Amino acid sequence: MTKVIKEYGDFEVEGELDINQAKVKVTIYLDGDVLENARKTAKKEHVKYQALINSILRKALLHEGKSEDRIKTLEERVMKLEKLNKVA
Repeated sequence: MTKVIKEYGDFEVEGELDINQAKVKVTIYLDGDVLENARKTAKKEHVKYQALINSILRKALLHEGKSEDRIKTLEERVMKLEKLNKVA
């Protein structure tokens, strides 16, 4: 847990925050084609593209699941994105 102080106008609220569960706003630069494909995929899956990117990064960086499952999932996503590029 991380101790945080959040300001609300003239008031401050102090509390505990589980940094693993908090969403943190960041600014990153992505290749245009990567962003476009993320948006297309997210639209087809009826999710926000930011959530899709977060899910992909979580699986890749935090090694969630078995290696074989992660590789299979990544291969499936790559094939999906390739199909989207051919259709577009």
